[in-house]
Amino acid sequence: MKFLASTLLAAGAYASPPLQPARVLANGTASAQRKFLDLCRNPSVLNTGDLKAPNWVLGADCPDYDDVMRFKAVELDRCIANDNGYLEWGIEGNFSAKCKTCAFQPRLLVWWFDCVCTDKTGREVTHTAPSIDINEHISYNGKNLLCDLE
Repeated sequence: MKFLASTLLAAGAYASPPLQPARVLANGTASAQRKFLDLCRNPSVLNTGDLKAPNWVLGADCPDYDDVMRFKAVELDRCIANDNGYLEWGIEGNFSAKCKTCAFQPRLLVWWFDCVCTDKTGREVTHTAPSIDINEHISYNGKNLLCDLE
């Protein structure tokens, strides 16, 4: 199903599979949800801050409960951390404080997110492979994009 949804997404098609059963999120709320790329299209990562104080946001066009496509967004600092120059999933990770020049791109049916980050000494770390599969812990509950870290 993941391959089919990714293929339909890449082709610009829209499919609306049923939502998963409710589960409890890290913030204690229950929500019926799916991985956001199963339902949303036109994903992008935007810096809503500036070069000195970036604020990276993941946005996409997602269907509301009334099936109207609307732009939805989630601040990635709520989901991603900088671990000594490398990105990893982490609740309230605030990676933007030590990372810049972020990119979001599809490779082999996976949407990867990566940045140039500094390590504990302040040295920039160059990555040889992408860091974060953005669909792994970003979900959509029919209303909002969410970090589904537990």
